[in-house]
Amino acid sequence: MIRSFPFFFPMNDPIVVITDYLLALENLVFVCCLAPSGPRPAAARGLGGRGPDDYRRWCRFFFGTSAAASFLGGANHTVYFQGYCGGDILWALTIAVIGATTFSAWCKGALIFPWPGIRRAIPVLAGAQLAFYLWLVATGVRDFSIVILNYFPALAFLSGAMVLAAVRSKERPACWGAGGALLVFAASGLQQMRFTLHPVYANHNTIYHVLMMLAFWGLYRFDRWFLLSQNDPGEMNR
Repeated sequence: MIRSFPFFFPMNDPIVVITDYLLALENLVFVCCLAPSGPRPAAARGLGGRGPDDYRRWCRFFFGTSAAASFLGGANHTVYFQGYCGGDILWALTIAVIGATTFSAWCKGALIFPWPGIRRAIPVLAGAQLAFYLWLVATGVRDFSIVILNYFPALAFLSGAMVLAAVRSKERPACWGAGGALLVFAASGLQQMRFTLHPVYANHNTIYHVLMMLAFWGLYRFDRWFLLSQNDPGEMNR
């Protein structure tokens, strides 16, 4: 059923679209909040996982691509964008961007682990996974199951890294991150089960978006704490 508000384009599910765009806005705010401030010494600008800026870059990429995926997800429920871009092209862009988010989850998770071998190996393996995933999208695969199969291992890896950091530090912000990562699992499970509280105002997609807002807040709290724990001057000068 197509519904519309006077000040919006016609939408299939207005509440789903609004929560999608709120999720995108939240992630854009986190991208801005994680921008470095103050001078950047050489130690912070390290390459290959040797400086806090490597982690900061992957965090901003993670939230930025999450914002893009949320915006595209909302556009998929908007009649105007479906007609202007073509529903298949729009959905292909959406799942491709989720693949980029998955890649960044692997890379930022690798930087949380204290072992250099993991920091070197994971980006290479994740890059190969991303290339195969994008090849599937380019050849016409559109089933959401490939999205789940692609991002669940990365999410499990990121969750494990954050849980390890929380156990090792026993600090509250680290626990927020671990909780946020685990909440993503719960939100995804409820969405796939099509758990609904109300057919219009709280369907499975709306509930998923609200839970993801909470989960991303937890991930952001972790990222700020982790940067401080690495003695990043960009955080200490705030």
